[in-house]
Amino acid sequence: MSDSDKPKEPARAGSHPSARRRFSVQMGQEYRSIDQFRERMGELGWLTNTKERDLGEDLVVDIYDEGMPAGISFVAQLKSTTNLDELVLARAPSTITYRLYVADVEHWEVSAALVVVVLWDVTRKTGVWITVPELLKQLDTADGWRSQETVTVHFSRSNGTSASDLQRLRRLVADRNLPILRRGKDIEIKGGFSFPATEEGRAAAHRLAQMIDCGEPVEIEGKFIERWDMSSWWERLYGRSKPESVAIACKEGRSDIPVRLEVDLPTGVYSRELNLRRIRAGKKGLALSNDHEGAWLKASVVARQDGDKVDLTTKLRSRLLVEYIFQARDAAEFALAMRQANRFRLVIRDSGLRICEDDVPPDFGEWSTPMLRDWTAFLDKLHVVQTKIHRHGVVKIPRKGVSRKAAQAVEFFYAVCTTREVLASSGEARLEFRLDPLLWKRIGDAVKRGEPLAVDVRTANAGSIRILNVKVPLGPVQIRFDFSVFHEQIEAAMKKGKQMVTIKGVGPSRRCYPDWAPVTTRPDTNTKSKI
Repeated sequence: MSDSDKPKEPARAGSHPSARRRFSVQMGQEYRSIDQFRERMGELGWLTNTKERDLGEDLVVDIYDEGMPAGISFVAQLKSTTNLDELVLARAPSTITYRLYVADVEHWEVSAALVVVVLWDVTRKTGVWITVPELLKQLDTADGWRSQETVTVHFSRSNGTSASDLQRLRRLVADRNLPILRRGKDIEIKGGFSFPATEEGRAAAHRLAQMIDCGEPVEIEGKFIERWDMSSWWERLYGRSKPESVAIACKEGRSDIPVRLEVDLPTGVYSRELNLRRIRAGKKGLALSNDHEGAWLKASVVARQDGDKVDLTTKLRSRLLVEYIFQARDAAEFALAMRQANRFRLVIRDSGLRICEDDVPPDFGEWSTPMLRDWTAFLDKLHVVQTKIHRHGVVKIPRKGVSRKAAQAVEFFYAVCTTREVLASSGEARLEFRLDPLLWKRIGDAVKRGEPLAVDVRTANAGSIRILNVKVPLGPVQIRFDFSVFHEQIEAAMKKGKQMVTIKGVGPSRRCYPDWAPVTTRPDTNTKSKI
């Protein structure tokens, strides 16, 4: 038991040195707690048996229901105190703390039966409890507790020893045993409802009728439940009780109906393949949906019988800002098709049977046709970029859309990947070199004659660029400036008789990125108009 490991009290003064108290105050408190706990279990009709050898558990509690054995039990480990209030956690008044030995916890952990730790107040004859699985879940939130000698456990005051609290404990014990006891058994429910002739009662009756006719999910409050009987084995396990409310819903179908969405366009037929599944059904209606696919395109068909007629309602919803490029491209293509079409239809793929046909809503989608075309063109470029940078990561489209700055980065890098040179609106170069008067005179004469001349500047590392969520290194860069930017500076230095000159140029430039360009970017040294 909890306090049996505590040191015994010293002998009374004046007694024989070998004399020791054989029944300590702590032992008396423990026996009182066991007696009081057994008495409380007896009040519920539950039987308790003391374990012959106490290896960390005090009592086995057999649960009975109206004098009949429920066939389930739990093991109770009692810890006693004289005042639970003294163990209340200061920052959480509804929580009681107690320290346990880790060795005991690990012993209870491997028990086949459910072990329940009970902290019992012998003064008030009441207690709080926690199951060992919940205790372990609590302790596992912190690493290293198994290496300690003791641990602090938090008991909730809501887990008390009132009749309702202990019935909740009974349900936990039943849940633990359910997988074994339900094997090979069916659960039967016989229920009855009574709806008064009030506005609230008529509304509840109408909701139940909708469930029966069309499979619409419904929740019936307990006050309308007149009868609730379940299988005898289930009631023996959990006890007879009327639920506070009953939620009734149609079980979703498991088989798919392969369909094809078709849209007639001036250029032909646009189509997409979907898989519909039954989500609810009743005597007079059913509903199909492809929600289980988790795709950017949602389709639903609701059929309702009205006399001799069957009304069909079809709904289509789509998203444009889809996370991955390929799906986003499909979504944009679909939106464009729906913008150009007047009607759509759903056809069963295997048989060609038409399920329904309907008008495209005039307000389908928020984007105009020009916006969709621009978006499609952008995604095509992003697709090319992704194929180039796949080793650096997978590009994902933000849910809030692509900012102008991010779009400009994609456009720039697309040009880098698909053309020989990229025109930059501005660039800067700072060069220092020795002047050769004869060479620069010939170059100056060429400039004066209007011949195109260029100067190339190479750097080993041009930094990186961010393509949405992927950072891509640009590698080396070769920048080509129009030589006229530097010509006047060189002439001024030559007139001053300088042998070294430092020149600075700012202006339009063409840039080549050898790591990404599709063709060689080596300058043509045989062209006289280039330096």
